[in-house]
Amino acid sequence: SMSNELTHRAAVEFNIVPVSGIHSPSESEMETFLVQFAERLIETKDFPRCQLNVRIQMVSGTVGHPATMAACINALTLALLQTSIPLRATVVAVCTSELDPTLRRE
Repeated sequence: SMSNELTHRAAVEFNIVPVSGIHSPSESEMETFLVQFAERLIETKDFPRCQLNVRIQMVSGTVGHPATMAACINALTLALLQTSIPLRATVVAVCTSELDPTLRRE
């Protein structure tokens, strides 16, 4: 919309749709992070008065979980690569865990 238009750079907007239920503060926090991430990744100053709208439909996972965040970052990166928008970098996100080898399973 005209109210979101920025004359000096592109505007980035995210909408995360949860698996079920209503939009929560967790989704809003994740959207804010992803907007800031995308604005650092894209040369926004090269696209004044443009708006990039991204919608992520959650099909599984927990919002805010590191694996979910990694999946969202990877989805964003792949979507941006398909648009041919110049990026500062190509990003890949992973989620790892470390198991304590001294703990025994029973």
